[in-house]
Amino acid sequence: AQLKLHRKRQRLQGQLDTFTSRRQSLFGSELEDSPLQAQPVTVEDWEEPEEEDDDGEPENHPTVDPDGSAILPELQVLLLPSSQKITPNSPQSLQDPASQQLQLEIGQANDALHKLRLAIGHKSFIFRHRLRRPNNYAKRNRGYDDIHSLDSTVSFNADIYRACRRAMESLGADQTILSKYQEL
Repeated sequence: AQLKLHRKRQRLQGQLDTFTSRRQSLFGSELEDSPLQAQPVTVEDWEEPEEEDDDGEPENHPTVDPDGSAILPELQVLLLPSSQKITPNSPQSLQDPASQQLQLEIGQANDALHKLRLAIGHKSFIFRHRLRRPNNYAKRNRGYDDIHSLDSTVSFNADIYRACRRAMESLGADQTILSKYQEL
């Protein structure tokens, strides 16, 4: 399992290196190195509570390779137009990719909202049909298990939507877009 994980990390790091080397041709020289790129994404960046392992202690989520040489590839932040504040005065070479990323963020926000609606609807259905009606203790417990699994789905998609909205704000989305995609 460790070898498989190591190979996946190597493949991802190769893709990140390719993206970084092509960044200037994609975004021009105006996209400067950001301090965000040097900082890994940490567990605290997500709003979920700490998970505990089997012994009751919080899980250790490493941010660097086991040999301590580099930030794990899955925790590296990509330097995209949304990582800098885009204004109408920004260079054109940044505004074009920013408008493309804005359209992608809008699409991802729509997908996240759709999945949120489905999960909340499914949760309502389960609550109505599996928790209110059963006269059996085991069926009621299974219903609660289903509710808890849907809670994680709702939380995950809400996190995706929030990240999309933050990116829309930093990409300089106008007020009509931000009023349509309100904060949760």
